[in-house]
Amino acid sequence: MTHPLKWKVYPYQGKLYQYNVTDPEDATPIPTGEVITADGWEEERLVIVANGTLPGPPIIVYEGQRLVVHVINKLHSDTVTLHWHGLPQHGTPGWMELPSLHNVPFCQVKASYDFIARPRGTYWYHSHVGTQRTKGLYGALVVRDRNDNMAEHNIVVQGWNHHWSADMDQTMFKNDGIYESRVKWKNSYSLDGEFYSTLLLTSAIINGRGRYYINWVTQEHNNAPLSIFKVRQGQKYRFLVINADNLYPFRISVDNHNISLVATDGYDIRPILAESFVIQAWERYDFVLTADQAIKNYRIRARTLEIEADRIHRADAILRYEKAEDDEPVSFPRPCSVDSKCLVVNWPFPYFPEDAFIDCLQVDNIEAFEINDPVPLASDGRFREYFLNFAFPGIDGYGPSSVNGRRFELPPVSALTQPREIESGCDRTECGEEKVCECTHTLSLDYGDVVQLVIMSMGKGAGGFHPIHLHGYSFYVLKVVFGNYDSTTGHYIGPNTDDINCNGNGNHTTSLCNAAMWRNQSWGGDNIPGLNLLNPPRKDTILVPAGGYAVIRI
Repeated sequence: MTHPLKWKVYPYQGKLYQYNVTDPEDATPIPTGEVITADGWEEERLVIVANGTLPGPPIIVYEGQRLVVHVINKLHSDTVTLHWHGLPQHGTPGWMELPSLHNVPFCQVKASYDFIARPRGTYWYHSHVGTQRTKGLYGALVVRDRNDNMAEHNIVVQGWNHHWSADMDQTMFKNDGIYESRVKWKNSYSLDGEFYSTLLLTSAIINGRGRYYINWVTQEHNNAPLSIFKVRQGQKYRFLVINADNLYPFRISVDNHNISLVATDGYDIRPILAESFVIQAWERYDFVLTADQAIKNYRIRARTLEIEADRIHRADAILRYEKAEDDEPVSFPRPCSVDSKCLVVNWPFPYFPEDAFIDCLQVDNIEAFEINDPVPLASDGRFREYFLNFAFPGIDGYGPSSVNGRRFELPPVSALTQPREIESGCDRTECGEEKVCECTHTLSLDYGDVVQLVIMSMGKGAGGFHPIHLHGYSFYVLKVVFGNYDSTTGHYIGPNTDDINCNGNGNHTTSLCNAAMWRNQSWGGDNIPGLNLLNPPRKDTILVPAGGYAVIRI
């Protein structure tokens, strides 16, 4: 909320005015594009951005072009890396993923990323150092098809905080929690009735703009400027949506418009006409919108999934038809009824409450558009299968985040260039079936292997639903199985143990599930009921459901 020339600004009726303007009704507003506003909170907050904008400038190229990005680190005390999220980086050195740029006094440290932009699709770039991403160091990366001429808009959604940096949030979250005015911040809960998060979130923003809600229940806000997406009546537009948040998923919808989902994580899917969709942290979804409504303004909505009225965070943007007035939208979400149910795609639970009149479509029911992208079969090469349980084993389930009881320890040397010098591996006595240890957890694969990962959230210390991202690959989503839920209320009942044997001590509530296997020993390879080996979607980020599992293959 600081202009480089006019110093402090404040929001009024969706516009910005210089700090000393007393009558904004009779004053010229300051161009919104010249100020980083975030949610319009007037006190200063440190941001880390690329080229002075939040988010950073979008990088838009054609498939097959050589992309060279020069990065200069002007931060006084931080290293910087950039990660090109979702790009497989085939044919380029591993350090094109994440080279570090350390700054030293009197030197501007530079690095260049140099790679071929492929395949086409929606990706993004972001810092991979500490919490720089949540402070603003991210932006869209779009690899276009030369033969596709449809107009496009980029939407990047993110949660936002005020006084505290993401470092402060993380530190307080790990210790005794977050306090405000001597009152401890309570857990929030999601629609399935389960604990969601104690992490504070002040606001949410779309393309760097949003509003601070003084009262979530009454919806009183500060009238800060919103991002505007312009369309012409009768035309179609492709919207490329990126969730750059650290934790929160968002449900995305456009008032008075159905949306046709056409791609996820850079890969085309068979179009799905939906009322809304949920985008997890780090995911991308493309949808096509037909501007077939009356010429006026409509609200684009992004909502978090909490159920408490004072914890539902929203980010709005404006869909503005050409020749529409420059005013606030007066529009509403589509009503869902018994005669006209709504469809929500990528919902993290199998059901909405029965009286919501909403159907859910999960990601494993999405079909790939391409028919010439065959799934690698178990017989195509040496087949390997790994069960990976992402959980928090410890007292009352609040132990260290771990995979199969192994909390990741960064190696003392570069694993890329000095893998044989790593002595912190997991083959030690502290690790085991019913133990929790800290080590450099690795999966050693050979070129040409067909690798199947069964990613779970089970056993003692199992957490809620969460996304998992894999660098360097787009995997085939073969199957997703949810925990047990009440189909009437939508509430979570418990883990689905029909297919997975956690082994270890006792049952699924007492075992750490560090050495899981199929309960039916005849299952394996392609012989697992429910696998989609015909046309599964390709993704690089997958939702692992609470008490359930996902089967992916590379």
